[in-house]
Amino acid sequence: KKVGKMEDELSGYRNMLEKHKSLPGVQLGVLLEKEKITGVLEGHNTELQNESERLKDQLTKSTQAIESKDALLNMQRQEMEKQEVLLKLYETKLQAKGRDFPQIVARAEAG
Repeated sequence: KKVGKMEDELSGYRNMLEKHKSLPGVQLGVLLEKEKITGVLEGHNTELQNESERLKDQLTKSTQAIESKDALLNMQRQEMEKQEVLLKLYETKLQAKGRDFPQIVARAEAG
């Protein structure tokens, strides 16, 4: 019985020794896998940073285009306001001379 028990105990020690031998290999595999995953994530991070910079540049350009169009629109509004003031002035002058502005416009449009 003692011999069998000692053989079982020895077998248990051998199993533990094999596990301890394989443990560094498993740990190395885990470390290599983590390095691989880290590399992939760093690549994705770089892609996202580049995309972010591209979108920031696009936003800046779009903002500048909108501001430029707003300025142009404001200038056109000011020009229209000037034209409206001139029309009212001419209408007032024509009325003072006894002429009817809408009739003059209608004749001019009729040709």
